[in-house]
Amino acid sequence: MNLPLSFEAKVVTGSGRGKDLGSPTLNLELSDVPDELLEGVYAAALVIDDTMAAAAMHYGPRPTFKDEKSCELHVIGAQIDHPPSHLHVRVLKKLRDVQTFENADALKKQISADTEQTTQTFLSFNA
Repeated sequence: MNLPLSFEAKVVTGSGRGKDLGSPTLNLELSDVPDELLEGVYAAALVIDDTMAAAAMHYGPRPTFKDEKSCELHVIGAQIDHPPSHLHVRVLKKLRDVQTFENADALKKQISADTEQTTQTFLSFNA
Protein backbone atom coordinates (compact mmCIF):
# COMPACT_ATOMS: atom_id res chain seq x y z
CA MET A 1 0.00 0.00 0.00
CA ASN A 2 1.36 3.38 -1.01
CA LEU A 3 0.71 6.46 1.11
CA PRO A 4 -0.57 9.08 0.85
CA LEU A 5 -3.82 7.54 -0.37
CA SER A 6 -6.91 9.62 -1.17
CA PHE A 7 -10.54 8.59 -1.38
CA GLU A 8 -14.11 9.93 -1.18
CA ALA A 9 -16.57 8.40 1.28
CA LYS A 10 -20.12 8.86 2.49
CA VAL A 11 -20.48 9.87 6.16
CA VAL A 12 -22.76 7.50 8.10
CA THR A 13 -24.16 7.37 11.63
CA GLY A 14 -21.92 5.62 14.16
CA SER A 15 -22.49 4.16 17.61
CA GLY A 16 -21.70 7.42 19.47
CA ARG A 17 -18.97 5.73 21.49
CA GLY A 18 -16.30 8.20 20.30
CA LYS A 19 -18.27 11.08 21.76
CA ASP A 20 -18.61 9.14 25.03
CA LEU A 21 -14.81 8.71 25.09
CA GLY A 22 -14.28 12.44 24.53
CA SER A 23 -13.16 11.92 20.92
CA PRO A 24 -16.18 12.30 18.64
CA THR A 25 -15.80 10.77 15.20
CA LEU A 26 -17.15 10.97 11.70
CA ASN A 27 -17.91 7.44 10.51
CA LEU A 28 -17.48 6.42 6.89
CA GLU A 29 -19.35 3.95 4.71
CA LEU A 30 -17.11 0.86 4.69
CA SER A 31 -17.82 0.08 1.04
CA ASP A 32 -16.25 3.47 0.12
CA VAL A 33 -12.91 2.62 1.77
CA PRO A 34 -10.31 1.44 -0.77
CA ASP A 35 -9.50 -2.27 -0.71
CA GLU A 36 -5.77 -1.56 -0.49
CA LEU A 37 -6.11 0.24 2.87
CA LEU A 38 -4.88 -2.07 5.62
CA GLU A 39 -6.48 -2.15 9.06
CA GLY A 40 -4.87 0.21 11.53
CA VAL A 41 -4.75 3.73 12.93
CA TYR A 42 -3.63 6.50 10.59
CA ALA A 43 -2.85 10.19 10.44
CA ALA A 44 -5.15 11.72 7.83
CA ALA A 45 -6.22 15.06 6.40
CA LEU A 46 -9.64 16.17 5.23
CA VAL A 47 -11.53 19.32 4.29
CA ILE A 48 -14.29 20.53 6.63
CA ASP A 49 -16.13 23.74 5.72
CA ASP A 50 -13.40 24.76 3.25
CA THR A 51 -10.68 24.26 5.89
CA MET A 52 -8.02 21.52 5.83
CA ALA A 53 -8.05 19.60 9.12
CA ALA A 54 -6.04 16.82 10.70
CA ALA A 55 -7.84 13.64 11.69
CA ALA A 56 -6.81 10.46 13.48
CA MET A 57 -8.42 7.61 11.53
CA HIS A 58 -9.23 4.12 12.80
CA TYR A 59 -9.96 1.43 10.21
CA GLY A 60 -10.76 -2.09 11.32
CA PRO A 61 -12.47 -3.96 14.13
CA ARG A 62 -12.92 -2.38 17.56
CA PRO A 63 -11.73 -5.27 19.76
CA THR A 64 -11.76 -3.36 23.06
CA PHE A 65 -15.56 -3.22 22.79
CA LYS A 66 -15.91 -6.48 20.81
CA ASP A 67 -17.42 -4.40 18.03
CA GLU A 68 -17.51 -4.78 14.26
CA LYS A 69 -15.21 -3.19 11.71
CA SER A 70 -15.51 0.56 11.15
CA CYS A 71 -13.73 3.48 9.54
CA GLU A 72 -13.93 6.53 11.76
CA LEU A 73 -12.14 9.84 11.88
CA HIS A 74 -11.54 11.97 14.96
CA VAL A 75 -11.14 15.49 13.57
CA ILE A 76 -8.55 17.44 15.54
CA GLY A 77 -9.14 21.07 16.49
CA ALA A 78 -12.39 21.56 14.56
CA GLN A 79 -15.91 21.94 15.90
CA ILE A 80 -18.32 20.08 13.61
CA ASP A 81 -21.87 21.26 14.21
CA HIS A 82 -23.35 19.61 11.12
CA PRO A 83 -21.50 16.58 9.73
CA PRO A 84 -20.97 16.67 5.97
CA SER A 85 -22.64 14.02 3.83
CA HIS A 86 -19.33 13.09 2.13
CA LEU A 87 -15.64 13.53 2.89
CA HIS A 88 -12.48 13.60 0.82
CA VAL A 89 -9.91 11.77 2.96
CA ARG A 90 -6.17 11.80 2.42
CA VAL A 91 -4.45 9.07 4.44
CA LEU A 92 -0.95 10.35 5.28
CA LYS A 93 0.78 7.79 7.50
CA LYS A 94 0.06 4.57 9.38
CA LEU A 95 0.57 5.16 13.09
CA ARG A 96 -0.03 1.68 14.49
CA ASP A 97 -1.96 -1.56 14.16
CA VAL A 98 -5.39 -2.10 15.71
CA GLN A 99 -5.00 -3.04 19.38
CA THR A 100 -7.15 -4.38 22.20
CA PHE A 101 -7.07 -2.23 25.34
CA GLU A 102 -7.72 -3.35 28.90
CA ASN A 103 -10.42 -0.72 29.41
CA ALA A 104 -11.82 2.58 28.13
CA ASP A 105 -9.28 4.62 30.13
CA ALA A 106 -6.35 2.82 28.47
CA LEU A 107 -7.97 3.45 25.09
CA LYS A 108 -8.43 7.17 25.91
CA LYS A 109 -4.74 7.43 26.77
CA GLN A 110 -3.79 5.85 23.43
CA ILE A 111 -6.24 8.11 21.53
CA SER A 112 -4.45 11.09 23.09
CA ALA A 113 -1.09 9.78 21.88
CA ASP A 114 -2.54 9.06 18.41
CA THR A 115 -3.95 12.59 18.27
CA GLU A 116 -0.57 14.12 19.10
CA GLN A 117 1.21 11.97 16.52
CA THR A 118 -1.46 12.84 13.92
CA THR A 119 -1.02 16.56 14.57
CA GLN A 120 2.77 16.30 14.09
CA THR A 121 2.36 14.28 10.89
CA PHE A 122 -0.25 16.71 9.52
CA LEU A 123 1.99 19.71 10.24
CA SER A 124 4.96 18.08 8.52
CA PHE A 125 2.89 17.34 5.39
CA ASN A 126 1.61 20.92 5.28
CA ALA A 127 4.88 22.70 6.11
